[in-house]
Amino acid sequence: MATESVREDIAAAWAEEAYPGDDRIAYNTSARQEECNQVTGFFRGKHWRDITLESLAEEYEGDGAACLAFMTPEAYRFYLPAYMLISIDHPGTGDVLADAAVGSLAPWPDPTPRLQAWWAERVSDFSPAQRKVIVEFLRFLRERYAWGPPQLAAALRYWESKI
Repeated sequence: MATESVREDIAAAWAEEAYPGDDRIAYNTSARQEECNQVTGFFRGKHWRDITLESLAEEYEGDGAACLAFMTPEAYRFYLPAYMLISIDHPGTGDVLADAAVGSLAPWPDPTPRLQAWWAERVSDFSPAQRKVIVEFLRFLRERYAWGPPQLAAALRYWESKI
């Protein structure tokens, strides 16, 4: 699997994905939710193509790997391809972000019904083309970089069952 081919497939599958809106980036923007406010402030008005390893490292105030966890389902689905591309383009330096992306694609291990529902809502609206590319991305990481945290196998099993 060639890097450029996977990159092109990601771009094509998310080409028509709509920006979630400035008020739909983080799940809670009340004054006491500092991380959510940082996520909203950083991602507001930005297209997923504009998010890079460099921008997260230099411009985001918090932990760039944690951002996906604070996003609404719409924002998560919109910004996930940025994390996928960073994972592909920066093996080694982008590993923490790759862990976050792959971990977010793996079924939630906590049996709490509320958390299961939260995860299911985040991943339920990917298009068939996006689901196929998610599998391609996960296979790419496994084959190209021999990258295999436990979440990768679980994520791959889940998404392969969805295509």
